Amino acid sequence: MNTTTLSMVTIYSDVMAILLLVGLMLIPRGTGKKDAATGIFVTMALGVIFLALGNTVRAALYGQHFTWAEPVALAAQTVSELASVFTVYQWILYVDYKLYGSRDHLKRRFPVLFIPIILLSVILLVNTGTGILFTIGEDISFTPTVMYYFMVGIEFLYLLMAVVFMAVYVARGGKKKFFSTAPVIIPVLLGSVVSLVTDYSARALGLAVGLVFLYFSMAAGWRFGDKNSGFFNKEYLTYLRKTGNAYLGSICFKAAGDASGIEGILKSELPRDSIIIRNDQNSYLFLTETDAEPELLFLAELVKKAADLRDESGHRGKAICLEYTINTRSADQDTGELFLKN
Repeated sequence: MNTTTLSMVTIYSDVMAILLLVGLMLIPRGTGKKDAATGIFVTMALGVIFLALGNTVRAALYGQHFTWAEPVALAAQTVSELASVFTVYQWILYVDYKLYGSRDHLKRRFPVLFIPIILLSVILLVNTGTGILFTIGEDISFTPTVMYYFMVGIEFLYLLMAVVFMAVYVARGGKKKFFSTAPVIIPVLLGSVVSLVTDYSARALGLAVGLVFLYFSMAAGWRFGDKNSGFFNKEYLTYLRKTGNAYLGSICFKAAGDASGIEGILKSELPRDSIIIRNDQNSYLFLTETDAEPELLFLAELVKKAADLRDESGHRGKAICLEYTINTRSADQDTGELFLKN
């Protein structure tokens, strides 16, 4: 394939990646709630866009012999590689937050994982004057070194690390809740392999397709999200009835006052992977995989004590006045819509 044709294939691939991600970000999400995962997802999309733009600029300069062509191509490729490095790091953050839903968990785990990213970024900047990772030839050809493939290997490691995080999370009894890493990993790996073993550049397109697949793989669960609280809505009860209810117990929390107050307490006191359904404005249903009353009572009292302490402190002058009802399948209680039965 001649240089001109190769350049056009690369440009078309990268432009397609940009259009896919711009269109994706223009699609409204299923819920109105903005969380850390949304911000990280947008950051990943922007990273891929910068990666594609860098590739496009370098491809457009293929075969050019202007004085400024080589330094501009080198700068463009450096921007592209930096964007790639930071995108895989954002992917790790995204997976962790989708699994645990905790900013504190991110802060504890990921400063260490950020160190290699900083080192790679410094090396990429140093490369512009040394060529230890790659060089740009007079005809704007890209020539990688052994160190470049080492850097790509680290990026692959970060991508696959997310799969390990998912496996560990599920092995410990966690629920994925309409989230999987497979829709991203497969097209990303395919695009990266094509870029490494051929003269085609498909890395940005692979990442873009991966993010699109991820977006729509989660779309099925968005209809179950409550826009105000971030919990599940009533439709999730219907979904469980149709798919089979595996939960053995439930605790129904009812607040006579401040709904936002109880939401914060439920998030802080109950396990992070809890299934919490907002039944109405002041009623919340917590589904459990156990019907052992001592365990249910412990969790219920834990939440109630936190609510009582908040009420006693007169927090913002809004009382919660929390009450709860424990339901177990073994007790065969008739609790109407609040408790599911197979």
